[in-house]
This record gives sequence, structure tokens and C-alpha cells, in this order.
Amino acid sequence: MKHIFIINPTSGTGKYKILEDWLLTQNNLDYEVFYTEYVGHAQELAHSFGKDVVIYAVGGDGTAHEVLNGIHPEATMGMIPTGTGNDFVKAFGRKTSLLQTIEDTVLHGETRKIDVGSMNDKLFLNVTNLGIDANINERANNTREGLMPRKFVYLISALKEVFKIKPYPIRVKKDGRMMDASIALLCVMNGMYYGGGFKAAPLSVIDDGYLDLCMVDAISLSRALVLLPKYMRGKHMEEEEVRYEKIKRIEIESGVPLMVGCDGEIFKTTSIKIEVKKHYLNLRAPKNA
Repeated sequence: MKHIFIINPTSGTGKYKILEDWLLTQNNLDYEVFYTEYVGHAQELAHSFGKDVVIYAVGGDGTAHEVLNGIHPEATMGMIPTGTGNDFVKAFGRKTSLLQTIEDTVLHGETRKIDVGSMNDKLFLNVTNLGIDANINERANNTREGLMPRKFVYLISALKEVFKIKPYPIRVKKDGRMMDASIALLCVMNGMYYGGGFKAAPLSVIDDGYLDLCMVDAISLSRALVLLPKYMRGKHMEEEEVRYEKIKRIEIESGVPLMVGCDGEIFKTTSIKIEVKKHYLNLRAPKNA
């Protein structure tokens, strides 16, 4: 089977060069390498291939999001984490070097069926979020990272946005019931982490046929400052303002356009429909991940 590497050279700090050097030593590997040149290019490249390939997203979560939305449903997707965030792959719980991850994925990887989420007309691998969460995401995306880890960029953005915290009135429909809510943030997770390591969904399992909903009710600034470090560590689920549950679908409406993030892609809308697509993606994961 042919291996296709779609490299985002602007993601991270140039770690993709480790992959380039490794590929030069692989005389028996049938592969091609492509480089993205603009936003959306990874999706276009992935869409140009059929089902009998393994397509690797070489970059961060944004690159993986584009490849997911372009890949043939029967093709296999892999991830080489060379970005600054790489939140989704944290679900594998591996702490090996990038070179070891490359070898364990490309040469010894195992294909497994995992869930993805759908949000309106988009697929997401890791998270859809709204409220202050999406505002933080937008600020972080517009911040020049340099050598700063994504987690610190997100944390600094969170601290800046939290001082502007406000309630977001929404209507939520799940399990056939409609409810009104006033929230600080809401995220629907397939993965466990986002924002460079915020453990929003500590109970997430990427092939259980469910998405994990974490909804934080509207809170004061002082309470937000207390809750933020717990949210980072995944110790927030027992807090009285937090509602956490496994879901298959959810609909959210707002009377005014809300900022929404979908695997880091930011836009505004008044209505979103989210559902799980059980075992939708063939994922080539490192052996024993």
C-alpha cells in the first residue's frame, strides 16, 4: 500500500525535517510527499487520492482536521505529530520520541476503527467548542507562537479572555429534550485534550460510539480563576457548575451568532448540530497505542 505524507511546513518548529531525513533511509517504502501551501490545501490534497492509500497528516491538529475532511471514507489516515499542540494524539498516552513514533506508526502501525464527530457540514477529530472557549481559541490562533509551546499560548490567551467572561444564553436539545442554559463554555469532545493539553474530557474513549459533552454554567470571574487550573488537569468534573456526560448527538441554538471552534477552525453561527459517527475512520496508530 502506498504511503502519502501531507506536510504542513508552517506547523510547529520544523520537526517535519526529522520525517524527511527518515524517509531518505527507507528504500523499500512506497511513498510520496506533498507540502501544503495555504489553508485548506491539506484537505484538497487528501481528497485527490482514492481508498487504497495511507494518508499521514504531518503537522498539528489543524492539519489532521483538514486531512480528515478530505480523505476517502475507506482510506486509512495516520498522524505524525510535528505541530505545537498535537492534542488528539495525547489520547494514545505515548511519550516516545518523534522518530520512534514515526517508525511505530509507518512501519509497525495497526489500523483501528475510531469515532469522529460531525458538526453541521464538517467532521472533527478532536473537539467542537463554543463560548469563552472559542474566544480563547481565536486569540490563541492569532498569537505568534515562536518557540512557545501551544499550551502556554493557550493558557495566556485563557487568562486574558477570562477577565472578559460573560454568560452565553443558548438552547440545547439532546435526547429529544430542549433546555435553556446560560453557559461560560461548552465543548463536545472526541479526544481527551485540547488547547495544548487542557484535559477537558478525562473519560473520553475514541472508539466507544459516544462523544463527551462538558458544559460549564455561567460563572463569576473569581470562580473562573479557581476553576481554570482544575480544568487544565481534568479535575473539574465534580464541580457544581460543570455538567459532563456521554452523548450521541446534540443541537445548540443561539439568538445571536456565537463564536464556534471546530478542531481550531473558528467561525460564527447561530445553530449547530453535532453527532457521533461511530467507527467512521480507519486510523493507523502506533503499535500497542
